[in-house]
Amino acid sequence: MNIECDQPSVDEIENAFRFSDAVLRFLVLRRERAVTEASPMMKEVEAEREREAAADAATASAEQERTATDVPEATDANDQQEATEQRATAGDDKERTEPEQAVEPVTVQEEDDG
Repeated sequence: MNIECDQPSVDEIENAFRFSDAVLRFLVLRRERAVTEASPMMKEVEAEREREAAADAATASAEQERTATDVPEATDANDQQEATEQRATAGDDKERTEPEQAVEPVTVQEEDDG
């Protein structure tokens, strides 16, 4: 905890900590000025949040690009027919651009050693 209070309040808190079974260890530091910068632990947490936010933004961007290239969903019968034709055409294009690879049979001949 980082608190700013007067001396009687600090004494009361120390007394409560000293006689509490829930508090295993405590240390009270008195400072001339309040510490306002983030602790090293908090800096690490903030850096982790920034990394996660950047990863989420990259994922969202990739998802947005993927959905932008998808064929839109049909809203009525005419749109549905057009979407079906676009999907069929898109499937044909993929089949044409990806050649099939033929597998040739391999024969193994055994040699006599003797």
